Amino acid sequence: MKLALSYISMLTSAPRRLTIARPIATLARWDHRESNDSVATSIAVYWA
Repeated sequence: MKLALSYISMLTSAPRRLTIARPIATLARWDHRESNDSVATSIAVYWA
């Protein structure tokens, strides 16, 4: 999870951190199953 490690290492005051906090939380709750209506799958594919 390179993306998660990058997010964790960001300064808490970084404006970008606030922007991506919600997508990161969605990925953290993801069960790694794909489906047509999976938001987490869409995020993972976009950032892959």
